[in-house]
Amino acid sequence: MLPGDSFDLENRSPLLAPGVNVKAGEYIVSVNGRPVSTALPIESLLTGAVNRLVPIGVSATATGEGARTVLVRPIASESRLRYYDWLDARRQYVKSHGGENILYVHMPNMQERGIQEFAKQYYADVAGSDGVILDVRNNGGGWISANLLAQIGDMPRVWFKPRYGASWNRVSWATPGPRVAMCDDQSYSNAEEFCDAFQRMKAGPVVGSRSWGGEVGSGGGYPLVDGGLLFIPNYAAWSPKDGWIIEGRGVVPDIDVEQDPAALLAGHDPQLDRAIAYIREQWAKNPVQHPMPPAYPRKVE
Repeated sequence: MLPGDSFDLENRSPLLAPGVNVKAGEYIVSVNGRPVSTALPIESLLTGAVNRLVPIGVSATATGEGARTVLVRPIASESRLRYYDWLDARRQYVKSHGGENILYVHMPNMQERGIQEFAKQYYADVAGSDGVILDVRNNGGGWISANLLAQIGDMPRVWFKPRYGASWNRVSWATPGPRVAMCDDQSYSNAEEFCDAFQRMKAGPVVGSRSWGGEVGSGGGYPLVDGGLLFIPNYAAWSPKDGWIIEGRGVVPDIDVEQDPAALLAGHDPQLDRAIAYIREQWAKNPVQHPMPPAYPRKVE
């Protein structure tokens, strides 16, 4: 079962809706009264059923014995569910290979969805992190890089502490530890600008492979009579120091790591492994400081 994300209710598994009560490992044996078989893909039984209540038969066995009927509302695509499944796997990968204190954040694009994913993944855990990996691999681009960099480039300055217990969270949307950005040849447009600025800010290294090299704007495009769109590149990025940048060249990582297909198929992520290794190397060289709070003030004599 692909559970999706409880934050994104439109892209949550229909089988997790309240009252459905279907468990992972159970079998769907019928859809809308039609039995499921190997002769037809199950998707064919759901044609035209998006957002409509559809009865499905569910059983603990493949034979359908003791089947019960539940009502579900199918969604149009499971692609977002698969993304969330992949994202959860990456987060668990970082925890198991690097430790609990490395925060992993992936942004699928640099638009509304990208900023939503950043907010969900970053703000919830950054206060307890000692290092962060900012992954813009397979990022479709957009326009939010400056907003993200303003948050990421900050440093902790002030802490809060309750009257009893350990120190509370830092008053900052940043980690005191090392930062790493990641890109690949599927990092497009504003994702490339993000990585280039990350390097110029000296926020940390960029790990991965050279980005796409198409960081050039074209506005909203021009609609055609056949329903298509025509995009004409009409503005590009430059810096006073280096002139025209990124377009046609891409962002060259500080630590170049090509993905090995055999390693990926075996469940490894060489680029992510190198990002994790860099953070751990920095921890060994410069341990993250956790300041101790001062003694409580005496407010009465």
